[in-house]
Amino acid sequence: MSKFKVGDIVKKRQYSGFITREGIYKISDDHFSPWCLEDCGDEDCVEWNTLWEVDENGKETGAIACHVSECCMEEIK
Repeated sequence: MSKFKVGDIVKKRQYSGFITREGIYKISDDHFSPWCLEDCGDEDCVEWNTLWEVDENGKETGAIACHVSECCMEEIK
């Protein structure tokens, strides 16, 4: 079961998903794959299809990251 939900703000690890830079992203939709792209071994880890990069104020920058597994994200509180 996913530990994140749509609208959550996360820090994405560099080189994860289909954009290489690390940064702060918002999970933008509820489309995810029920497996981990990184094959991390955690059966609850899922891959989110689309994350929008946000700046320090939470405003979207226009950059996206695609196919990012939860094991490559940290929750921003």
